[in-house]
Amino acid sequence: MANISCFRRGRSGWLTTDFWLCTALMFLVEFGCAILGAPSPRLLEMVVCRDYYQKNGIISNSQDCKVQEVQMGLGFVLTVLSTCSVLVATLMQIPIGIVADKNGRRAALLLNITSTILYWGWIPFVAIFTNLPLWALYIAPAFIFIGGGPWASGALVFSAINRQIGSSQRTPAFSIMEAVSGIADLVGPALGALTMEDHIWLPFLLATLSFTLMFVPTFMLSDDPMRSSRAVNRISPEIEASQSIENEEQPLLSDNISVPDYSRNPQRVIFIRSTAVIYGISFGSFFLVSLARDSNNFLIPWISWRFNESMARAGLIFSLRAIVSSLVFFVILPLTSSFVSNVMRVRPVTQDLFISAASALLLGVGSITVGLSSHLPTLVGGFCITTLGSGATISLRAFIASRVDKSFSGRIFAAISATSTIGSLVGMPLMGALYSLSISTEAGNICFPFMGAAAAYFLVLCVITSVQLAI
Repeated sequence: MANISCFRRGRSGWLTTDFWLCTALMFLVEFGCAILGAPSPRLLEMVVCRDYYQKNGIISNSQDCKVQEVQMGLGFVLTVLSTCSVLVATLMQIPIGIVADKNGRRAALLLNITSTILYWGWIPFVAIFTNLPLWALYIAPAFIFIGGGPWASGALVFSAINRQIGSSQRTPAFSIMEAVSGIADLVGPALGALTMEDHIWLPFLLATLSFTLMFVPTFMLSDDPMRSSRAVNRISPEIEASQSIENEEQPLLSDNISVPDYSRNPQRVIFIRSTAVIYGISFGSFFLVSLARDSNNFLIPWISWRFNESMARAGLIFSLRAIVSSLVFFVILPLTSSFVSNVMRVRPVTQDLFISAASALLLGVGSITVGLSSHLPTLVGGFCITTLGSGATISLRAFIASRVDKSFSGRIFAAISATSTIGSLVGMPLMGALYSLSISTEAGNICFPFMGAAAAYFLVLCVITSVQLAI
């Protein structure tokens, strides 16, 4: 262990051992969840189908699981499971973040991995033991209380790597981690669909293996409960002042619990208020972007309805998105961050906001193009423009992380994840209503979900630009 620690300290830059270990964690959890994208609904269908025929006293080896009663039951089970799971995961985001900050990231990750394995393992457990009732499936969300399940994994990994990098390194580091998770999302569904054809249990075994392998990089991570950076770095006031000017970072959260006398310095009160507004705008932007992204769920049905394409052909557009997003995260975003910092000489405190604003502009323009497209190639081009703006939340996440004491990394990334989850919960019914409006109105050539998404993206552009000009 001593040699590993020396190796870590000897490495320069941010491509350290811990960074690649965190990248491996991100890939494994995304890969395991992606594998189960198709097999998990199929296994749930089998359980609902079995329960339906048992209740009706029918014993048959060729049970028809596509009857309306079974499909309605499956829809109800999926709705209850997904809703309860997301709600519990949202409640657990902040507590598991506090565990990461107070007890170390290793302890938080161990709890998270355990909860993920138990959550996904409960569905095949109910399917294997045929004497268990259908309502036993609803026990699965209870395992999320252990460590947040797969919904909290990304926040924990981001908080772990955030402690090892500086403000100018966060955007390229976060973009590479997002690119790796994108590869998992590209490979996992195909592997899950292929393996479930031979045996439904095989993708669950592969996913469990992927989740179990997460224990290896977790134990290899250097681990220590974070203390306030102000308490750790014993430096002189002169050096601290010069560093704050150079980095232009003003941490909002700190472990310093003393209450200053604001009456002697009214400008401090103004700064606190303005900082609170900045954080409110930042979290509001995460909410709006997550809400707007739910419009993508209706892209395939819209292409199929508007341009008379099959669902299978329409689904190819997401393969194109995977290619473009990999290019964005691996190449474009890191190079843009370097260009903005070294060539354009944008201030360190605002360079992440500059990239976020540019990405929000691409998201808005692309969404309008998709919403108003009367030809399929134009729609595909607009969707590619939208994908080029995928770095909006990455740079915004880097901006918030640079303004928070690293001892609060777990909590701040958990709060970001919870905010995004809430935005998605609100966005789904809203975008569904807008899609129904698109189909039912005479103006059937306008996709209202993407027009609504464009409005949200342009609002994000305006507020981020206002913050950039204010600080």
